[in-house]
Amino acid sequence: MAVARTAIEFTFPAAIGKTYRIEDSTDLATWGTVESGIVGNGGQVQRFYSILNVPKDQRMSFGKIAARLQEEGFPTRTGKPWSAASVQGILGRPAIRSSY
Repeated sequence: MAVARTAIEFTFPAAIGKTYRIEDSTDLATWGTVESGIVGNGGQVQRFYSILNVPKDQRMSFGKIAARLQEEGFPTRTGKPWSAASVQGILGRPAIRSSY
């Protein structure tokens, strides 16, 4: 049985002297700043965010996430259409990490 995680971890290389920001969106059209002023140290920067702080009316179901990914043209690994089950499977993994 898949378990949806309630947090996400970002790890990305951050060049010395560069400044980074992390943004979020509930609809992939409007974006807000989660954190800004992340100063590069020449190594890896890690950030951990909990989604439990997002108001319930702004959360998206697995089905809504799948529909939005499909509408925006994000391909799946297999080339098949996105589904609620595929989104739940990804979010149910022990760790989700992004590299930039």
